[in-house]
Amino acid sequence: MHPPQGPSVRSGWWLLLACLPLSSWSQEQTATWRTISGAKVVVRYEEADQRNAATVLQQAEEACSKISDELGLAYLPVLHLIMAPSAEEFASLTHGRLPRWAAGATTLETQGPVIYIPSPRWGASGQNLSRTVVHEVAHALVAVASDFRPLPRWLTEGLAIRFSREQQWTSPSDVSRALLTNSVVPLEEIEQLNSFPEQKARLAYQESFLAVDYLVQTYGLDAMRIILASAAKGQDIDVAFERAIDRDTWEFQQEWLNFVRKRYRWAFLAELDWPLWVLILALAGAAFVAVRLRTRKTVRAWEQEAKEQEDLQPWESE
Repeated sequence: MHPPQGPSVRSGWWLLLACLPLSSWSQEQTATWRTISGAKVVVRYEEADQRNAATVLQQAEEACSKISDELGLAYLPVLHLIMAPSAEEFASLTHGRLPRWAAGATTLETQGPVIYIPSPRWGASGQNLSRTVVHEVAHALVAVASDFRPLPRWLTEGLAIRFSREQQWTSPSDVSRALLTNSVVPLEEIEQLNSFPEQKARLAYQESFLAVDYLVQTYGLDAMRIILASAAKGQDIDVAFERAIDRDTWEFQQEWLNFVRKRYRWAFLAELDWPLWVLILALAGAAFVAVRLRTRKTVRAWEQEAKEQEDLQPWESE
């Protein structure tokens, strides 16, 4: 799933949410609903969103083509994309089961994957909406690639971010800070993402992307395809990982943690503003001067003590 960068999100950043077990979208459309269809995507919208729907359809079709190629999909079901005309309608369509920071969802229903996004008339627009569309299409196609079998949440979110390339999730800044405070979220705990507060969710998204990126960069895209294909055959996720990379999920997590500790522990420093760097350098300089002065004072004290010892009457031996 994905959250919008609009006034409804208090921190102003977009999030992505994964597939949710919501009930089917009602086929009883009101008279105001319209439909526009492409080769693999059907967009439902209200009349006021006619132009927006055409843009979203093009974005979704392009995402389908690109993502299906990378995942090696031979078959694609029709994706249904519903553009909610208001925040109230969005909450109603998703049965109010999304976190307050969320702005999009993908559900697996009887008619196939269904994607819910906000209309740009009240939610995010432009590049943010485009990335949300790609993110949700990725969720749908990853589900298809695994034959709708359960997958780890970090894996599905990380793949969706990898395809959508949302910068706030590809940055390691929150992970870097979490390493310093020993507060990295274990990958298996990301299953509870929907219950996370906003900041913890942000960290979980960054971790998910970095884990998937490490998996693909280290073992190749074919390894990811093997994992999804194994899951599609009903194999346990640990068996799928062992087939693909000769490690189960726990062993992979330990390997990944060692990698991020070495590479990203100090990454947050690169994002500090220059005034903070000036302050850090000033404090470091002050500390250096203080140490030098204290050292000089100590040396002078030693010299004075040595001089006093020289002035004393030497002991006489018996």
